[in-house]
Amino acid sequence: MLGPKSSVCRELRVRTFAALILAALVVASCVAPTAVEEDEAVESASTSSQDESGQSAQSATAAEPTEPAVAEAAAPVGDLAFDALVPVVFSSFGDADGSVWNVRVSAPRDVTAAVLGANQFNDAPPDGVVFAGFDVEMTLVEAGKEPLSPGFNFSWEILGGASAAVYDLTTIPDVLGCGVTDGEFNDYAEVFVGGSLAGLVCVPLPVEDLGAPGTRVAMNFSGGERTIFGQS
Repeated sequence: MLGPKSSVCRELRVRTFAALILAALVVASCVAPTAVEEDEAVESASTSSQDESGQSAQSATAAEPTEPAVAEAAAPVGDLAFDALVPVVFSSFGDADGSVWNVRVSAPRDVTAAVLGANQFNDAPPDGVVFAGFDVEMTLVEAGKEPLSPGFNFSWEILGGASAAVYDLTTIPDVLGCGVTDGEFNDYAEVFVGGSLAGLVCVPLPVEDLGAPGTRVAMNFSGGERTIFGQS
């Protein structure tokens, strides 16, 4: 049978052992993460990685320059065909600026005899020159004001195919137009939308240019731009 001293020692050892076990459990709980904490840590790391990847991708996308859309070059416009009805937009300064006309122009032909027969006071052209006439039809399609007259916005020309020169009513010395002609085109007559102007335009022209392959008719607008009619 143990004495009082032995009982006390035994009780102290039991309490000491229990205290050590409790301390060990407390330390373990502080050091080892729980399953929930592990899951939260994994999820946090995954989210952080995705954010960094997304930011990297956005940075890479922002860094890559975007190429602007390349506009296709407009195809060069050739001469408008003789006798074809084509729309012409008036782009020069004047009352008819911005208006749209359907225009038809015929190829130049020799109208010298018809001009001289139209009026006894018409002078004959000098040697080597003919009166070249071409038929014109213009219909007003669209306009900002009405009635409208096209004559203040342009003048008629013939571009010589052989001489490579430009001819209007006053180009050839000592010749001022063709004189009085039958059915002369009146550039300064006024029409409403849907109305038409038609007639003959006559320009003195060297004989060598009449019928030459490169001879063309031009509408020379006040801004210096030309609408050209030629062989189809």
